Amino acid sequence: MALNNWDVKTSDILYKRFGAGEFLVSDLEALAKEKGIREAIITSCIGSLSQLKNEKLVLL
Repeated sequence: MALNNWDVKTSDILYKRFGAGEFLVSDLEALAKEKGIREAIITSCIGSLSQLKNEKLVLL
């Protein structure tokens, strides 16, 4: 069975609230570095953006 080869770890859920004028990508990168996070996903977002540059952002 393929699942026997998976390295399964439990993980914590981390919440981050952004205020007006904060930078989404760079602030998420700083948070990940601060918390020692190497891989993550964003499962949901509610809000709006005033500017978006698609340099490092991967949309799936």
